[in-house]
Amino acid sequence: MNITFKEICKLANVKESTGRFYRDRFEEHFIAKGEGRNRRYSQEAVGLLMLISEGYTKGLEYEQVRESLEQRYGVLVVQEENHSVATTQLEVIEAIRSVFQQEITRLEDKIDVMGERHDKLLMESIRLIQEKKKWKWKWKWWK
Repeated sequence: MNITFKEICKLANVKESTGRFYRDRFEEHFIAKGEGRNRRYSQEAVGLLMLISEGYTKGLEYEQVRESLEQRYGVLVVQEENHSVATTQLEVIEAIRSVFQQEITRLEDKIDVMGERHDKLLMESIRLIQEKKKWKWKWKWWK
């Protein structure tokens, strides 16, 4: 579900101006789609904003709040053509799962092809053994 930042602030029970301050301070954790007024966030941003707010309410310093966020949500910053893209652990795990699934599918196809090749070679070997026995029997019969 994609929601506006104003809706996130309401759900997190944080003033919008305070929420924007937190968002700007911890921007690598807030993943948005779109630009400007069309920017939308995932539902995960509500919990993120609540965690930041609770940290500051408890009197934690900036670095302590950042460490808390990284322990809970993690962050991966990827450099792409002169700009950074922050990604949550969940998104990284999903991307890795997708890559592994593609690799599994590729390997299953390769196993199928190798199995068919193995079956053909096995059948050819059996046929050759049977022919050899057949000829061996014929030679014994003629003697």
